Amino acid sequence: METKYEYMTPAWASKLICIGFFSVGVMLILLATMRSSSSGSDGLFLRWFIGVIGALFIFASLKPANRKRYLYFSADSKGMKFPSNCQIGGDTLWLNVPWCKVGAIKEETLYSRHKGLSVELKISQDEIDTFFKADDTANRLLDLNNRRNGFFVVGYSKMLFSGFNNAVKTLNEMKRLYT
Repeated sequence: METKYEYMTPAWASKLICIGFFSVGVMLILLATMRSSSSGSDGLFLRWFIGVIGALFIFASLKPANRKRYLYFSADSKGMKFPSNCQIGGDTLWLNVPWCKVGAIKEETLYSRHKGLSVELKISQDEIDTFFKADDTANRLLDLNNRRNGFFVVGYSKMLFSGFNNAVKTLNEMKRLYT
């Protein structure tokens, strides 16, 4: 039986975020509909603006795509797979990294003393540009080094709902088993 691991946002967390967006939207619309003592075009414009922002929050919370779980990466017997934010024709591009090109997987301090999961990947610059361009650019702007011993280091900060400690243990066990 093949082991598969997916590091993703739990369904309850996605729903909780949508409930939060819906609540903020309702509060903004209620705020916009309240009568204010200042009657004038400036007050009317502000109420309309707040109402539109509230409607956008409600729309975002009701959009089915926003209730989906976000997959950060997956792993199986062949290696690790990372989705791209780039989509071609509605299909997600995937970066497949075999276990022999995966370096250390560990918990470490990433930035601002936040703990996180780091994965070392031996990938080309083209693959970095396609799949991790935003991370690479942010790290350059923040003067953070995301290269170590010929590997590109991908970091995922520890989140309340990520199953973080289990991820490090499971991924290292899979790497040992399949290499």
